[in-house]
Amino acid sequence: MKADLKFIRKLFKANYNSFKDYSKNSEAIKSQTNIWSNSFLDFYPFQSEMDQLTPPKIYKERPNREEGVILTKIYNELMYCALQVENQNWGTQFYLHNYSEKMKVLKNEEDYLLPFSEKTKELLEKEGYLYDFPFKIRLLFNDQNDDEKMKLSQVEFVNFDTNGAIQTILYYSFDKDCEEETFMIDTYHYDEDKKVSFIERNGFYEEENNVLDTRTFRFEYVNEKVKIYSKQMKLNGEIKEQQIFPGNNASRKQTVLA
Repeated sequence: MKADLKFIRKLFKANYNSFKDYSKNSEAIKSQTNIWSNSFLDFYPFQSEMDQLTPPKIYKERPNREEGVILTKIYNELMYCALQVENQNWGTQFYLHNYSEKMKVLKNEEDYLLPFSEKTKELLEKEGYLYDFPFKIRLLFNDQNDDEKMKLSQVEFVNFDTNGAIQTILYYSFDKDCEEETFMIDTYHYDEDKKVSFIERNGFYEEENNVLDTRTFRFEYVNEKVKIYSKQMKLNGEIKEQQIFPGNNASRKQTVLA
């Protein structure tokens, strides 16, 4: 886990001041598909359910109001930008991918939907990710000090195997003013049918010595439906498993586009 923390810290630092570059590259993409929703779309399957949040609601057409509306921009079925319509400074996300055509790793930089920053490219190449395994990155920028300077506040890195199965998800946030950082790693385990069996979540909250107890998400499949159970130590020291997702079609992609 120390190596993953070191990597995600470097990835955060490499993109901390990169908002203008990603914004410029995003605006250069034409003929995109727009989706409006009441919250940011899930970045990976069952994200909302695992975080015990209400899944995003997608509107059939652009709402008349701007308050509470998220615009997600998509090209070739890949999300590349999402922002709060009322004020993008309250939260704008960029999505980076090194794959296309059903998880085929791209070898040519000019084929990337959003080009990586130079520091990001150097880091990913050094770590062996850039050309060997498919991955995607979520970057969340906002105006943290009301000074109209957009800085990175969150980064998420999803690592796949060559068959497109998620291996790990790294999450990292850092508040420069409060000197608070949060880190989590989700490790995926699969059954013999190549379905998710359980996911282990470890990390720390706000400071490195505030270690979180391991949380386990167990997946159960019955008649094409999936149930998700969560197990974690309570404040009273009791370890209890509870169902957090009552059941839905296991094959549906929810609001995850890529």
